[in-house]
Amino acid sequence: MKLERWLSPRNSAINGHAIVRVEAGEVADFEAMQRLVDHDTPHFGVRIRLCGIDEPPRGWGVKHLGFGNWPAPSKVAKQVRFYDVFVDRD
Repeated sequence: MKLERWLSPRNSAINGHAIVRVEAGEVADFEAMQRLVDHDTPHFGVRIRLCGIDEPPRGWGVKHLGFGNWPAPSKVAKQVRFYDVFVDRD
């Protein structure tokens, strides 16, 4: 699991927003994603969405996978996944 792209303004004290890459066969651990984006801050709200499979989303904005665009759940874990992780600090 690694940070693919940072989306928040630099040195933002309010939010942490990034694209996280999870390799094929690797478990998408949400707590680990939160620590990767916002270290070990105790006060947070977090939103994590799957936004790409096999290739990262393009452009600055993040287009999430919509209805009908999902592969079978058993196949998703065998592919590289990209998650949009948004951490809102209190």
